[in-house]
Amino acid sequence: MLAPPSNLTAREDNGAVLLRWTPPASSGPVAFRVLRVVADPTAPSGRAERSLGTTGSTELSDAGVPRGVTVWHEVMSTAGGRRSKPVRTPPLVITPDVTDLRALMDGDGVALSWQFDAGYDDVLIERTFDESSPFRGATRRIRASGGGHVDRDVQTGATYRYRVRVSYPDPFGALAHTGGVEVIVTVVVRPRPVLDLEVDSSSGVTILRWTTVPGALVRIYATESPADPSDPATAGTSAEETPGGDRGCGPGPQPQPLGPVDHELSAASLKGRERLVGSSRRGRLVDTAAAGPTVYTPVSIAEDRAVVGRSTRHQPGPHIRELQAVDHGTEIVLTFQMPPGITEARVLWRHDAAPTGPDDPAARNAKVTNASLEIRGGWHLRAPDDGAAYHFAVYPLVRTAGGVRALSSGAHVVARAGSGPTPPE
Repeated sequence: MLAPPSNLTAREDNGAVLLRWTPPASSGPVAFRVLRVVADPTAPSGRAERSLGTTGSTELSDAGVPRGVTVWHEVMSTAGGRRSKPVRTPPLVITPDVTDLRALMDGDGVALSWQFDAGYDDVLIERTFDESSPFRGATRRIRASGGGHVDRDVQTGATYRYRVRVSYPDPFGALAHTGGVEVIVTVVVRPRPVLDLEVDSSSGVTILRWTTVPGALVRIYATESPADPSDPATAGTSAEETPGGDRGCGPGPQPQPLGPVDHELSAASLKGRERLVGSSRRGRLVDTAAAGPTVYTPVSIAEDRAVVGRSTRHQPGPHIRELQAVDHGTEIVLTFQMPPGITEARVLWRHDAAPTGPDDPAARNAKVTNASLEIRGGWHLRAPDDGAAYHFAVYPLVRTAGGVRALSSGAHVVARAGSGPTPPE
């Protein structure tokens, strides 16, 4: 009679069962027949077997083992029609691990989520400090079910390693667990949203300001907004402007292109959404690409946590552009471009300081039109070279029901720094 193989072992290997054995001694050339056996109380013998074939090797991987049932394998030696007695592996239950394991911050806790195969619901969660964590501590074990768990007992700045293991009964009815799947997460404090974003373009440059957020970087996103038909810059009407010559938020709810205020999302999800103006920890940015009505949305960023702040709709007022002063010795020539729809401007100048506004009583002033600018190649001021400084400001003029009014969105330039006494005005 043929001797059976010895040292038969069975080990789970990525959902398959890897079998290994030692051939019998002094039996000559032999092959090995392998059976998979599943416990089946409905079968007359209490078992259902399936042949996995005959091999001359001393190992075999069974990738078709059914999940969640008691199974074992039998191997026997064969040669010339003879067979040995079978040897069998200990019974085991192949249980799949969870899939799609994720760990995300949820408020001040860590939210774990995963997917199960049908028929499973309970897990054992083992939490340890990752090697990269600045903290150390004992392993914590948590039982959970339902595909998710929120761990509120966490430490800010700690990096945790979570291993989620599916719980199941082994062939003898005892509680067992799979090898598990791991995920690593660092606990980051949820940044507070920015609620006080202000936009000002009265100087001709669009400047955004807000109160800084401790421990967070603030990104500003810009979304094109429909024009306000009541604004003179876009509709050519005589509607009043907000201070600084700019349109701010009007009455009613403001648009929130990235979600409601205090909504949290992942920083990675913001990629490619809207136009990124820039990022700052100092509470200030300049939008060099500002053009037309825009909704600005601040987003506070800490690691991958992103919290949406309160958006601000901004419609810039008309501004003087490309103001330049050319000193010809006895004459200073100003050149500039008026805003679309504006045909007149007020020029003011002082020797001692920049004009304080379009109605500065200490400044001299003159009115200039688009036509005169084009005909004369600019606005000309006789200015003897007496060493006095010349500080200029130009403000657009609009016609309203009450007459002509200067907007406060002016531009400034200095023609001469000044080296002599200030002449009398």
